[in-house]
Parts: sequence; C-alpha cells; structure tokens
Amino acid sequence: MLIFIVCGFLACKKDSPEVKAEFRVKKTSFYLLEQVEFMNVSAQGVYLWDFGDKQTSTDVSPVHTYTKPGTYNVSLTLNGQVTEVKTIVVYASISSYVVVNNTGFDGLEVTAYYSDINGRIADSVKLGTLAALAKSDTVFTAATLIKLGGVQMGKRTSTEYPLLRNTNNVLSMQ
Repeated sequence: MLIFIVCGFLACKKDSPEVKAEFRVKKTSFYLLEQVEFMNVSAQGVYLWDFGDKQTSTDVSPVHTYTKPGTYNVSLTLNGQVTEVKTIVVYASISSYVVVNNTGFDGLEVTAYYSDINGRIADSVKLGTLAALAKSDTVFTAATLIKLGGVQMGKRTSTEYPLLRNTNNVLSMQ
C-alpha cells in the first residue's frame, strides 16, 4: 500500500514548462537611422524591452530606430524576471558594400576610394588581393559613390559605382 501512495504522489506532480524570454532580429549590424525590427517569440506575458539607448517599449514585437552609432545590448524581460540579451551594432554610415572579383583572374589587388567635391581622394580602403570570384569583407561607409581601383597583371583599372542607401551593395569588378 505504501508503494501505491508514493507512486500516486509522483504521478500527480506536474512540471511547469520553463517560461523564457526569447526574441529574434534579422541581423546584428545596422545603419544609422535604419529601422530595427525585433520579433518576440516568447510565451505570452508582460514584456519590457530595453534597447540599450535609454529607450524602452512594452510592445510585443517593437520596431526601433537608433539615432547614434554604437554597440547596444538589447534586452527583453518577460513577466519581470526572465531576460534575454542580444548585442547589435549601429554604424555611422548610410550604406555598405562588398567587392566581387569577376574578372576571371586571380590576384586582383583592390582599393576602394571616394573623392571630395574637388576630385581629391577623401578616403580609401585597401581591400587586399582577391582571387577569382572571391568577395571582400563588408565595408560600411557614408559615401554615395565609390571608385574601385585595381591592379591586375600590371594594368590599372578604375570604375565608379553609385551606392544605394541602407543596402549592402555588391560591386562587381569585371
């Protein structure tokens, strides 16, 4: 009889499911003034978002715009106790680009630069030597027009590319 009582007691014990705050964001790097969409995938409850810039929200899945560049720790608190934190970076730029070597040749040395209104080089980024079909690292910029210069088999090339705002532009060296 004692065995039945102990087993019966254990069978009546219910484990409550773990409630945790959980959210997703499509990417972790953003441009200045780009809208950041946070998708809440937590259980129902009371939500408190802290965007890391002294702004908060109680929306289920808020949209937030950062007005200053920086690294932000975004937290979602569920029912006042369970929290998830993710880090996002906001760049002081309006667009970005990667360069793809579509010339068909290995060893293309690439430098990206942009000029001021007088035609003088204002800034440049050495993207290194790219193998055929290889991509450079992503470069974040405030420029709206990029010139790519390359040296391949002793021959210099230069091409201008307009950059679309709030977009990771793919620039193809032909």
